[in-house]
Amino acid sequence: MSYKHDIRATLFFVYCILLLACTVAYAQECSGAADCTSTDSPLGRARLLGMPQAIDILNAEFENERFWNDHGSLVQQAWREWEMKHATTLSDFNNDVKERRWMNSSLLEAIDDAFANPSEESEAAVKSLWTNSGGRNQVLPKGVYATQLLSPSGVSYLRKLIDVASLSGIPTRRPNGMNRHGMIVDSNVYGAVPVQPLVETVEEIIDRILRPVGRMLFQDRIGCEDDLDYYAFTISYDGTEMSTMQSKDMDLKEHRDASVVTLNINLNLPEENYEGSEVFFRGYPAADS
Repeated sequence: MSYKHDIRATLFFVYCILLLACTVAYAQECSGAADCTSTDSPLGRARLLGMPQAIDILNAEFENERFWNDHGSLVQQAWREWEMKHATTLSDFNNDVKERRWMNSSLLEAIDDAFANPSEESEAAVKSLWTNSGGRNQVLPKGVYATQLLSPSGVSYLRKLIDVASLSGIPTRRPNGMNRHGMIVDSNVYGAVPVQPLVETVEEIIDRILRPVGRMLFQDRIGCEDDLDYYAFTISYDGTEMSTMQSKDMDLKEHRDASVVTLNINLNLPEENYEGSEVFFRGYPAADS
């Protein structure tokens, strides 16, 4: 089975993607969507709305826009209620966010040193961890870099956090105009998932890693204030034989991200038996394109 869950964060001018291929079947458990919540509460009413169907696979950014305009405020209230109900569970995730247990230790140490002692040497130490080599002895195209960003426990942490949010029973907006399955991670967007430890982890990746490393690697591409905003989302792919293009996203058409930097983070565990999750690049665009 090949099942991929993908998170993207676009700094409207920076793009971040977490790729996940896993073999998790989401169950409706009492701790998730099937708890005994009153239909008089925002959470109960939001669950009764059901999930708006995502159909189109191209230029569908505004699909179901009326649904979210009508119910977006209620859904945000539902998430606040849901977080209060799951405060104990989420507190464990909040501790992990604060201690940054999810980050690869070598990268964490180098980045912390660069922030504490900014110099050409400390910056070079961070840059040395981003290489032009991919897996299987592949040489990456110009402008594409790879690193070990997450620790194995960090991969598990993010996946558990995504699973917890997925079991909420609250309607979520499609991640983008091409992918139908996944969630937007944001505290303000109607239909997004605003779960605090998930949002804070994404923001930590952007503030501590993506934005400064992007400015370091692409000094000629990122101008003043080009990378201040972001858009984060997850994507779920399913490549099993039983999947069909009508029900699951099995691949992604060639496209160009509307961002100055894109970060892809694979969330597969080494011991899992999966195929796919590759990211293909056409080439490095000219400076005037």
